[in-house]
Amino acid sequence: MKVFTWLALVFVLAGCVMHPPIISSADTALNSTALGSVSLAWDTSKRNAETDSSGRVSFLPLTYSDIDYVSGKVRYLTATFRVTNLSNAPLENVGVRAVAKVGNLGETAAFEVLSFPDLINPNGILFTEPSVAQRILPLHAMQLGATVPIPDSAGSDFMAYRPLESATLEAAAKTAGLLGATETVLDYGFIAKNTTSRSIPVGGTGIISVAVQIPRNFLAPPEPVALPKIFKFKLSFLVTTDSATRVSRAILEPSSDAAARAVGLGSGSNPSQLMLIGTDVDAPVDAALRLIRLPNIRIGSSSNLLP
Repeated sequence: MKVFTWLALVFVLAGCVMHPPIISSADTALNSTALGSVSLAWDTSKRNAETDSSGRVSFLPLTYSDIDYVSGKVRYLTATFRVTNLSNAPLENVGVRAVAKVGNLGETAAFEVLSFPDLINPNGILFTEPSVAQRILPLHAMQLGATVPIPDSAGSDFMAYRPLESATLEAAAKTAGLLGATETVLDYGFIAKNTTSRSIPVGGTGIISVAVQIPRNFLAPPEPVALPKIFKFKLSFLVTTDSATRVSRAILEPSSDAAARAVGLGSGSNPSQLMLIGTDVDAPVDAALRLIRLPNIRIGSSSNLLP
């Protein structure tokens, strides 16, 4: 694995809100429909497809990429999958929605989190420290910039949801038997694209990039104690379709870039939604987008938040 040394990087998500536009509930209504469940892995040796529990969508691993940002003390990981529509109807805004299931680590979507193997532990060590999973943070795919990592526009598939949207999906998924009584739909996911569209026809394919940021080194309480580095993990998801097209800004992405993607997917008669996470000085206005703001999103079923 190559190791890249970078200049200091500042994560800027905060600012002051400058007169955000007033958006009606009708403009921002989004309903998610659960099709089935699936687990996707960060495991560079895994090459076989995973089909969701409904049999309607499959996920074939295509590439795994990682960037070690040494001075920032983090790694950026991206697993890219080919998404195939196996159903008998087109799928609009199909993606994966993170869920905290029974047995997952730290009340998050992560489970079977393993360290790098060594001579004593040839399969790696299974992490049991909750804070490890709580520091696996979702974001857009990253790529190498001139001096620091920057968002990769080709992998901008991260999606944020409001708590009410998550609660509505959670209730429906429990009724359908896709989630247990104590399992939780979290406020993020990733959405597939078909070239520049969010629609995948019957038998058609799309691409989805599942990306996260993890620390290069872990310190666990109470001493703190140094823990080994993460090697593999899996994430629990519901496979969903959304009733509206949405674009979300994530860590390090300029609001202008997110707005341009939203405008590219929308129109004056059918605008897409632009989700800005955290407070932001920008207030983009365009007939092709509707602006929504969130102070943060839950990455765990308790108080784990991003940012």
